[in-house]
Amino acid sequence: MIWNTVILLASIMGSVTRASFNYESRENVAVYWGQNTISTVSNGQASEKNLTEYCLQDTVDIVLLSFLSVFPGTSGIPTLVLDEYEYSEQYQDQLTVIASQIQTCQDNGKIIMLSLGGEGSSYGFDNDTQAEDFAETLWQMFGDANSTEQVRPFGEVKVDGFDLDIETNSSVGFQALGDSLRSKFNDASKTYYLSAAPQCPYPEAALGATLNNTFIDFAFIQFYNNPLNCDANTDYFNWNTWAQYAQDVSQNKDIKLYMGIPGSSASANSGYFSDTSLLKEKVELASTNATFGGIMIWDASTAENNTAIDGKSYITAVKNILKKDLNKHYYANGTYEKASSFGTSLKVDYFSVLFGAFLVAITSSLL
Repeated sequence: MIWNTVILLASIMGSVTRASFNYESRENVAVYWGQNTISTVSNGQASEKNLTEYCLQDTVDIVLLSFLSVFPGTSGIPTLVLDEYEYSEQYQDQLTVIASQIQTCQDNGKIIMLSLGGEGSSYGFDNDTQAEDFAETLWQMFGDANSTEQVRPFGEVKVDGFDLDIETNSSVGFQALGDSLRSKFNDASKTYYLSAAPQCPYPEAALGATLNNTFIDFAFIQFYNNPLNCDANTDYFNWNTWAQYAQDVSQNKDIKLYMGIPGSSASANSGYFSDTSLLKEKVELASTNATFGGIMIWDASTAENNTAIDGKSYITAVKNILKKDLNKHYYANGTYEKASSFGTSLKVDYFSVLFGAFLVAITSSLL
């Protein structure tokens, strides 16, 4: 009797899994991982944690691998730069461990996106045709295509989408790249996402046409490094301008805008929130619009090592603000309804549940 009860409960609990990524949540935290900025700013005294450690946290929902920073690349092979190491022709041998970590992240309900670009000038296109050809290369290397002729850095592991963090002076080809990738998503084996990481001045120079004409899922807006224009921690914060863009211009009327902030004072030249009360105020302002999806942090390493707020990591502090103050449904008339479970992931401590059930079963058998 007892063991039948336990076995039944174990079977039930075994069918319960972590909830998948919630696109509609207003509590999501996205982090850029792979540049190990903390090592640079600390003179090597600290280092970025491996991908798995971030993905086992409840505080992170989206991880952006940064960056695929040289493309189209030599002989059509782009270069991925992670932790100051460049990967190109030796992709497969070097990235097996990271592939395993990506899989762990996905198994834990996180989405992993590959970010293209970043600071620098070693990427870009001469024309739209070149960009469309590169979209096919990306799809074969990191997406659904199971090419036996193209190198696959992460083997059979597939990323969950692509992010355009374009910081060059040229916009040539990026709309074509985005449109071509989006067309491939339509017949894919799973959900893929396309995002952009524009600078906060509007209209955005490099990504303006892409943002206006391509179906974008997320915009990770960099509200930093622009103190006299639009930094989030200043009176120039231009969230409402971007919210108007989402409503009137974006091809995706359900696009999610993320408020991008630095993970520490050393992460960017300006825009860091050392005062959580000010951050809370700005988040409340941004969240008055239904397009608000959460907060993006540059970058994971500096934010994780920043424990200036109550001894917790900055990532945790940010997540707590979102969960505490924004756990609400938004309605078009501007009103909210409390919903304590909105936007959260299902987490179950199986051992505790089964042990409790075991005790209940024993007690019941003795009565």
